Amino acid sequence: MSLALAASLASSAQADVVAHYAFDSVGTLFDDSSAGMRTLSSTGPAPTLRTGSFGQAVDLGGNTWLWNASDQFNFGGDDGWDVFKTTISSTDTISAVIDDPGSAARVDVTAPADDNTNFHHVVVQRSGDNLDIYVDGTIADSTTGVDSFNVDTTNAFAIGARNVNSSGNGGEFAFDGAIDEVWVFNQALNNTEIQDLLNSNTNSQPGIPEPSVLQLHINQFTGETRIEGFSGSSPFNLDRYTMQSFPIPTNRENIWVPANWNSLTDQALPGWAEVAPTLPATSQQVLSEENLSGSTPISGGQSVSLGTVYDATQGIRNTLFSYSAEGDSADINGTVIFEGEGLRLRVVKSSGRTSIFNPESAGLDIESYAITSPDSDLNATSWSSLADQTIPGWTESNPTAASLIELNLGSSTVLSGDDSFELGSAYAGGNGGTENLEFEFNMVGTGGIFDGQVEYVLLGDMNGDGTVDTADASLLVQALTNRAAYDGQNLTTSAGFLVDADAYGDINGDGRFDLGDAAPFSALLGGPASATTVPEPSTLCLGIFLLITGLAAGRPRR
Repeated sequence: MSLALAASLASSAQADVVAHYAFDSVGTLFDDSSAGMRTLSSTGPAPTLRTGSFGQAVDLGGNTWLWNASDQFNFGGDDGWDVFKTTISSTDTISAVIDDPGSAARVDVTAPADDNTNFHHVVVQRSGDNLDIYVDGTIADSTTGVDSFNVDTTNAFAIGARNVNSSGNGGEFAFDGAIDEVWVFNQALNNTEIQDLLNSNTNSQPGIPEPSVLQLHINQFTGETRIEGFSGSSPFNLDRYTMQSFPIPTNRENIWVPANWNSLTDQALPGWAEVAPTLPATSQQVLSEENLSGSTPISGGQSVSLGTVYDATQGIRNTLFSYSAEGDSADINGTVIFEGEGLRLRVVKSSGRTSIFNPESAGLDIESYAITSPDSDLNATSWSSLADQTIPGWTESNPTAASLIELNLGSSTVLSGDDSFELGSAYAGGNGGTENLEFEFNMVGTGGIFDGQVEYVLLGDMNGDGTVDTADASLLVQALTNRAAYDGQNLTTSAGFLVDADAYGDINGDGRFDLGDAAPFSALLGGPASATTVPEPSTLCLGIFLLITGLAAGRPRR
């Protein structure tokens, strides 16, 4: 199924490109090829690529979505629970909805019969008082009465799920299928422009000005912050930058920790001086520095670390980033990208072995977690809780086959980066069990619940292709003979490793990957298996607010 959405809050003859996601290679999977450079983040298992309608397409497996919380996707006069979305339901109906508080408008069309095997192009757009939906270049349904509707929300712009919040969590009805060439415009398109996108994936309209060559990357879980050059961009001679928060909400505007700021001045880079390491009580918190005698070049893909200056315990994203070039006093508004996976639940279906893994480089301070199973595939008796392991402060909360929950009532526990908490054989589904566990966790001070990824481990599948075969045997030998290069997370994709050797190579289940796993690996060699990820209810939400055009193949399952 191909999807394209469009929204307009004014009638204009020319539509500017807000974003364009081509999904044509792994290295640029999340990149915005328009001038706006609004890079996507991903929640859930890593998406894959497949042949698309134009080049490659992103394949979402029913538990992954892509998102960006930029205000550039907001158009409207308020900040209520407004929604602009397009979905495809299990009854093969493509729908588009604008939902303004107290009012709503909707258009529907039956999906093409061959949407499981062929890409189709869908455009949904708001143009003045009309809400229209096009399928393969032909208008299929239309309604009126939307002229006064706002298109503004606190949620993120999302591809692959609906109701994704500004932290990338909370996605519902995830889409199971492929999507290609997502375009976002700030005005409605005319018929010629729609036909150009359908037939040649081209757009002659200018992009949004002021490209963000530099981006501020913030790990929402660890607070690690860095300035990075946009992939493929030429070196940028940075001579000033400013990071600031704005007072929304007013009692939580101070999201920086100046004591943790590893400024360019602190790093003794030539010419730099701190300008505004301030912490005002009632206004914007600003961290800024400038180069008094020159600049520092930052190339595409190169980054400069600023330390753990972001206060991850706040759990808010009221962040602005600006910078300027040497010899140019004009500030450029930079893109702020929140990233980081947080915690992951690992499940070995064959043995039921379950663990909580921290893939981040720094420790995470945890105060609660919950594992739930709608099919009651949990084993409370074999669960080795943190309370069972006498880790201070932890208490179980009524464990059953449907839920395993623990809370730390006295303090919290830090799980170091690239480390795990083993939870025993907490999964009872076996190889034939369903893969719909859900995992949530809470960190100290965040005041919110995070959705964690659930990873089903196929032991011995060293290259992550879903099968244990001779290719995995070759990688296993490499790892065992060169542990310095292939230990834990330090795996190189050039050598074929796409997974964590310590998790997928621990065949004998003793908690480590070593020579003791060589013999039991031979019993797995060549055995048919598949490694899948958590399926969820699926409805595609390909947009909030503006125009999106996209191409998708596949159908959701509920």
